[in-house]
This record gives sequence, C-alpha cells and structure tokens, in this order.
Amino acid sequence: MIDIQLDDQQFCWGDTLSGQFIWQSDNPDKIPKSADVLMNWFTEGRGTGDRQTVEKQPLSPQKLLDFQTRPFPFSFTIPREVPMTYDGYLFRLMWELEVKIVFPGIFRPQDRATCVFQVLPYLQRD
Repeated sequence: MIDIQLDDQQFCWGDTLSGQFIWQSDNPDKIPKSADVLMNWFTEGRGTGDRQTVEKQPLSPQKLLDFQTRPFPFSFTIPREVPMTYDGYLFRLMWELEVKIVFPGIFRPQDRATCVFQVLPYLQRD
C-alpha cells in the first residue's frame, strides 16, 4: 500500500511540488525491482487520450526498503512550458503525481498510487 501526501493541491508554472509518500508492503518477502516517483499529465474525454511523464525520480529499491513505513520525501519543479489543468465539455487535462513500485516476475506485478493536483497560470496567495 502506498499513501501519498502533497504539501499543496494547486501549483503555478515554476512552483515546487513537494510532499511525501509512505510504502507498506503487504508481503515482507516481496523485494522491489525498481521504484519511481513520476509527475504526469493526461487527457480524458472524447478522442484518443494522451499521457506524458514530465519528470521522473528513480528510487533505489534498497533505499525504499530502508524507508518502508517511514515518510519518503520528494519534490519537483513545475516547468514553465507545460499545459495547465483544463476541465472542459469535450475533454479535460489533469495532472497527477504517481508512485510506482515494480517487483520481479513474469507479469511485472506492481504497487501503484496516484494523487491528482492542479497546474494553474496564477494563484491568489495571501
């Protein structure tokens, strides 16, 4: 099980997206083959959906095992040349932070969790 917590839910271009995740294995004998934290955008709606990974932070499987059940911090900078969140009638463009842990095996079993956030052109900050 993976629990993701972001420090905020809305970001502007150039902002730092940060947070942490906690991974707790349902089987102590499962040892990860690889692990990544990814910042993605994707589209939904009419037509063919699209998905792009904007940035990826690979994690050492051994470090992941050492951090098991403890918070694992991450941070990304939102690039200035990426699309903003859009929720329209025909389609929508959404952003997500994804944590993916892959285990050895013929079918490449994995633990995966996502957390949706917004990228906006500007924010009202107090």
